[in-house]
Amino acid sequence: MLPELIERRVEGQLDEFCARHSGRLACPQVDLHYVWEGAVATLLFRDGCNAPQPVARFRYSTDLGQWALFSPELSGGWRLCLEVPPTLNFERLLFYLNEDPLNLFWPSSFTCFS
Repeated sequence: MLPELIERRVEGQLDEFCARHSGRLACPQVDLHYVWEGAVATLLFRDGCNAPQPVARFRYSTDLGQWALFSPELSGGWRLCLEVPPTLNFERLLFYLNEDPLNLFWPSSFTCFS
């Protein structure tokens, strides 16, 4: 179970991340949002025409008190992003996601993101 204080803090960070990036989009019908499933937050890309596409998944380990970042696989599953280790600092994962140095996260058709 995700502690409520941690969930609220991460929700605020995700809300800010989505708002900041939605404001940078050249396509007004495109936005980012997230959904919670227990101790897992999934970031989704919505373009208004297609079903939401997964961008990234953040999983909280209650045993370690750390967050891990996962990238979507073509098969529909998730791959642990070993390039950025699990961390206590959720913002570190958002920074890595934003930079996306290996092009693991943002859909290739997502040309409106800069």
